Amino acid sequence: MEQSDIALAKGESDMPKNVINEWQFIPSLKGQQKELHIFILRTLAIQGPKSCWDLALEKLKHEEPRFAILTKDAIYHKRMGENSKLNKRLRFLESKGYVQKLGSIYKSTLKGMTLIIGVDPSIITLIPEERLKETYNLRPSNEKFVLNHISTHVDINKFKDDFKDCFKNENFSIMFRRMLIGWKINMDDISSEALWGLIIERLEKGLKG
Repeated sequence: MEQSDIALAKGESDMPKNVINEWQFIPSLKGQQKELHIFILRTLAIQGPKSCWDLALEKLKHEEPRFAILTKDAIYHKRMGENSKLNKRLRFLESKGYVQKLGSIYKSTLKGMTLIIGVDPSIITLIPEERLKETYNLRPSNEKFVLNHISTHVDINKFKDDFKDCFKNENFSIMFRRMLIGWKINMDDISSEALWGLIIERLEKGLKG
């Protein structure tokens, strides 16, 4: 089994209970649906954009112990059931800004990627570098947005490097969780743009001095 397959197979029940409890202040990560939310965000982060139908197959492959011996008809009917459950969860995550729908395909947003990295920092080693760059690289088109959020004394190039690398830092999860709790941020309600601003502000404080 590939390393990324092992990560996808890891469900909420396999995560340490103290880790799960630490993130239950976020409504999307509490209650009966949190395992599906974690599965969706982890899969999209590691494997990239997928349709609901494809996600249903991934879930079956990693959670159905008899998958290898199931008939095509059995797989189809089980996949239909998973598809129905995932469709509701994807629409919920889309409404909260964690995923974006492009036609029939869903992709993780900056907000969704940041949440799953915060909850499960080990995932960072499984996400392709190009996907991280696509999600977090500060391109010239949004450099003006960045400049509006940092002080004039901060070197923009140094800041861009720090911003891109901060999500790989082993302490990012702790910093991110403290930021959400300390600043009383409802992760489900904040927009991706506002989240950018807050992370930028938090990083800037780390750059001062």
